[in-house]
Amino acid sequence: MKKVLGLLVLAGLAWAANLYVPGSYTTIQEAINAAHPSQTKSIAVTSLSRGTKEGMNWPLSGYDLQGSYYVPVASLPQTLSNFNTKAIINKSPSYTLVGDVNGDGQNEIVFKSGNVIYIADSLGNIKNTINTSYYLSSLLDINSDGVLDISVGTGLGDIGLGRGEINFYSATGSTLWSFSKSVSYDGGIAPLYLLDGKLYVMNDAGYGRTPRGVSRVNISSKQEEWFYSIGPHFWGGLPQFSLYNDRIALNSGTPHNGATGNGYNGNGATTDDGNLWHIVIDSSGNQIFTRKVNNANTDGSLVQRILPNGNIIALESHWFNPYWGTAKIHLLNPGGNEIATRNRGLNVQLNAAFNSSVVVVGGQDGVIEVLSPNDLVVQSSKNIGTTIWIAGINDIDGDGSEEIIAYTPSKVYIYSMNLIEEWNYTSPSGEIRNVQITDITGDGKMDIIVSTTTSLFIISQ
Repeated sequence: MKKVLGLLVLAGLAWAANLYVPGSYTTIQEAINAAHPSQTKSIAVTSLSRGTKEGMNWPLSGYDLQGSYYVPVASLPQTLSNFNTKAIINKSPSYTLVGDVNGDGQNEIVFKSGNVIYIADSLGNIKNTINTSYYLSSLLDINSDGVLDISVGTGLGDIGLGRGEINFYSATGSTLWSFSKSVSYDGGIAPLYLLDGKLYVMNDAGYGRTPRGVSRVNISSKQEEWFYSIGPHFWGGLPQFSLYNDRIALNSGTPHNGATGNGYNGNGATTDDGNLWHIVIDSSGNQIFTRKVNNANTDGSLVQRILPNGNIIALESHWFNPYWGTAKIHLLNPGGNEIATRNRGLNVQLNAAFNSSVVVVGGQDGVIEVLSPNDLVVQSSKNIGTTIWIAGINDIDGDGSEEIIAYTPSKVYIYSMNLIEEWNYTSPSGEIRNVQITDITGDGKMDIIVSTTTSLFIISQ
């Protein structure tokens, strides 16, 4: 993550999208509970058996609605020492997703490299390409035909476009649905999720300042029904939102462009882009709570995730001047009051994965911490001496115990929950950008997709 000309530049800048669930529901969570697991990828799904296809893909940037990076479906039993490179795609993916996008019953790898979206099979064969300068966002079923579609949105890199646009494509590249709106010269929009015929959209801008916030668009009429404006810039990595029990928690950042926002038709507290804010709204654009981050130095980014127990984990990251400061892990109760805080050092960027039992936090300080979601009490900790990111949590070897999958710029690691190393893999080429845990081969055993600055590697038995 780096700041260039006042704009945050992320590898494969894209925003997480979600699903379309047919039917009429009062709340988002009702729809999640009613939907098929292969559509929702909700971590609330805990009854899936080992090796079932449902939930064994990676259609959203954070895997599910909460941005948990937790894959609840256990692999069929396998031996980690038998993992090796099965296929190599000699492209440089900026962003990678996995799902069945052509309806053949098998997962495909969908990734962006340059101005092309590639669709590849488990052997690394490129099946189709889509030419677009827009950012790959997510895989979701826009036309409710049971097949995941490919969504893209404009981003802050499209300087001078003056138009925010979202497109949904089939695997053959046919345009299935589009939406556009006017934005500032460096503004952009991207889909967050679909529900009951409504598309929830993230709006963001840099120096142009407008629009910043979340809006809801009617799929049939393509009309924006409401827009919840905020002052902060959407910094902090992917995904840019977390959804659980009809609550949406938003990320924030402090570019100091002078932007402000106050919700939908003024129904929210005024927020600015000179401070970090805890912002939580509902699916109708109503403020649940807004609170300034309790820190003397709030220049940086804040990533918020709603935990299964209703608490909110908020990762406060800092980096070079002027965004320096002490990185912190904040734990808030559902009402927005702070329960606990942990310091993680000066100028550290953080990321996390979680399930109902643990929150696992990694960062540029080289430390992995396994924390309680109730009070941030440390259950285990390890310092590996270099930047370590958490890729996910999954029972990847099918032994009945879940593991932590993490990566550095050069290696992928699998740890027990006690942070005992069980396996590692050294990147054959390039610096590792992201890692997905998924069943790409269709045998009920989890595989690992490793995207680097030079190639994409499929790791399996």
